[in-house]
Amino acid sequence: MRFGRIRAVARTFAALAIIIVIAVAAGGYYYYTNTTKPAVHTVYVAAFFPLSGGLSYFGKTCLDGAQLAAQDINQQGGIKALGGANITIIPVDTTSSATDAYSVVSNFLSTHHDISAAVGLYASGLTIPVLPLFQQNKVPLIHTAFSNIATSSNYTYGFRIAPNATVFGQSMVGFLNYLNSEYKSNLTRVAIVYENDAYGTGVAQAVQSALTQYPQYSVVLNEPYALSGFVSAQPVVSAIQAKDPQVILEVSYLSDAELIVSGLRSAGLNMPIIGGSGGFPLAQFGQALGSQTNGIFSAAAFNPLENKGIALTVGQEFNATYGFEMPEAAGSYYSAIWTIADAVSAAGSASPVTVNSELHSITVSSGGALILPESQIAFDSIGANVYAQPVIGEWQNGTFIAVYPLNLASSSIVPPSSAP
Repeated sequence: MRFGRIRAVARTFAALAIIIVIAVAAGGYYYYTNTTKPAVHTVYVAAFFPLSGGLSYFGKTCLDGAQLAAQDINQQGGIKALGGANITIIPVDTTSSATDAYSVVSNFLSTHHDISAAVGLYASGLTIPVLPLFQQNKVPLIHTAFSNIATSSNYTYGFRIAPNATVFGQSMVGFLNYLNSEYKSNLTRVAIVYENDAYGTGVAQAVQSALTQYPQYSVVLNEPYALSGFVSAQPVVSAIQAKDPQVILEVSYLSDAELIVSGLRSAGLNMPIIGGSGGFPLAQFGQALGSQTNGIFSAAAFNPLENKGIALTVGQEFNATYGFEMPEAAGSYYSAIWTIADAVSAAGSASPVTVNSELHSITVSSGGALILPESQIAFDSIGANVYAQPVIGEWQNGTFIAVYPLNLASSSIVPPSSAP
């Protein structure tokens, strides 16, 4: 009997010893995984832009805007939900070729697994082909591709922060309506002129569709042109001259916009122009054409001279940092970096999958992201910013200044002359 009791006590002690060992091991594992796991000190954001080739000016200024946003976020304490983690921008040159862009993005995403999100690629023609790569690699991309097809249910890792082509086209026609009703401008004979890539064609189609809703308008010219090799605007100018429109709704980049406007003015054609972003809002456009820009309006996703405190403040900071006025696209990518920071903060994680999920659910209603005209930012199920709205600017004595809608206007409109 005594021997049996001894064996029972021994078994009890052995069991207790095993439990203690397991508990100590578990406690040690808990301590290791919860107290020695490295904190997130840096949130990496890849910035894919055309830093070489024909679109390099746009790409470089987009990168400037993204880097300025990261600088401002870091100087304000970083991402506090991650203990003050800094944002680091990784610039990547996609070139201005869609083929090169696909290869560059593919190689980068396959070899860099520490990024939380990405921004880029500025143009629709560069962005649309690479969207499947971000989907495959599960990395969220915030872009500014205006083309409507840049957002779809196939690409849940793509987010457009700028207005789409339809919104731009509708805003151009809406502003034309405003000019005619408010100033009795009687601008009803319309020419639509556009470069024929995804951006230009998309906005032009939206303009055409919007105009059909108003019987007073007659489209007397629909004139696409190829941007590649565009060294003379004479064919476009001749086509416009032959149809004698009262107003031109034009979608062009920088060099082509300069050539067309210069050609029109040289031919004595001074009808007002309403641009669809591209080159029209850029300071270089005004510098190249001087007084020839008077009477030219354009829609834009951002204007540093909006009647909005944060836009004015950041616009001044950008000018002081880089030595020139903050371009439209730079403003959009400044906002994009802040939006990513807000999503990382709300998620409490730098994981790209988690950040992507947060981007689909977050509503940004304060902070640096609201440099844009809209009062808040939120993305729908296909990644479109549901609050995106353009602002209309007018060239007035060498300055492209916000004039519409009235709540964002920093100057009154100088109305175009009434049509004959």
